[in-house]
Amino acid sequence: MRWPIPTWGASLWEGGNLDQAQEYLERAIELQPNLGNAYYNLGLVQLDQQAYGAALTSLQTAETHTPNAPEPAFHQGRIHLRQQNYAAAITAFNRAIAIFPQYVEAYYNLGVAQYGQGNYNASLDSFRQATDHNPVYANAYYSAGLSFIRLGNYAEARGVLEHAKSLYITQNNPQWATNTQAQLDRVAELSGQ
Repeated sequence: MRWPIPTWGASLWEGGNLDQAQEYLERAIELQPNLGNAYYNLGLVQLDQQAYGAALTSLQTAETHTPNAPEPAFHQGRIHLRQQNYAAAITAFNRAIAIFPQYVEAYYNLGVAQYGQGNYNASLDSFRQATDHNPVYANAYYSAGLSFIRLGNYAEARGVLEHAKSLYITQNNPQWATNTQAQLDRVAELSGQ
């Protein structure tokens, strides 16, 4: 009989019991060293523990054992993004997108990494891909507005920020609607309107 240790580990992680989840997942890997799902879940636990080096190692191993799953590469990208290692983040997000070309969050985070590098035109392309796959993804419109501001294209910035604000209101997210209004006020000031 196979014990569902990786499933228990994931359940413990979802319940916030990180230490016990880590213990179960490490035991699962000890019993079955090629279990990609256990490495993936262990990487998520380690990410939540902010043990980024260990999380990267676990997620890289998960990617090796589950080459058709985009999530290990995506979460590696998230770690690199947190560490402001934008080149590594871009590489990881592109690997996730190559596996699953409709991965909205990967496109969005790719755009964030490109923005972090100062490559605002590339970030706009990534944010556009995210909104092509999910037209109500407010964060992508908001971030596109920031890219347009950096490029000095205030008319485009105003348009996407107004759309983002409308989406945030519709999605009952008043904090981000307020944040977006602050950016709209900034655009008005920068453009002299």
